[in-house]
Amino acid sequence: MNKLKFLILYPFSFFLFSEDVEPYVISYENGEVEIQGQFQNGLQVGTWKAFYENGSLKEKAEWSGGELEGEIESFYEDGKNQSIGNFKKGFQTGKWSYFHITGFLESKGSFIEGLRSGDWTFYDDQGSIKSRGLFENNRENGPFVYFYSNGKEESKGFHKNGIKIGIWEHFNAQGKFIFNTKYINK
Repeated sequence: MNKLKFLILYPFSFFLFSEDVEPYVISYENGEVEIQGQFQNGLQVGTWKAFYENGSLKEKAEWSGGELEGEIESFYEDGKNQSIGNFKKGFQTGKWSYFHITGFLESKGSFIEGLRSGDWTFYDDQGSIKSRGLFENNRENGPFVYFYSNGKEESKGFHKNGIKIGIWEHFNAQGKFIFNTKYINK
């Protein structure tokens, strides 16, 4: 499964006790900005940015009261999108998209309180669909279809709590049915 690839700006171990918004900057040894944001009452607020050592944007995230809240975007060092999505009260929420370094979509789907939920689609690094299926509580749960790189179905069946169940159909690269597999789980 897809791993989170973006840098989530971390809460810091010191506190600023002020009603005012205080800017915060950490720099690389070469003087380039590494992290830039602001604190209010000791909590991260507003737009925070992280940069690669060459100065290109790595991540841009919105914070409120010390929690990620709103849109977050992460980028590869060459400036191409790596991921885009939203946080609510510190958890991934709503629609998210992840991208291969080639620029093609890697996966897309939704989160509820930080867990994959609903329809997710996964792609190879050339943009061809690899699989599509339903998630519930971060696990495959429901119908799933896997594809050959030519777009033809390779196999299809159901998952329950991340485990294949029941009868799965398998097809050759031309889309012709070849056999079934029955999964028995206790």
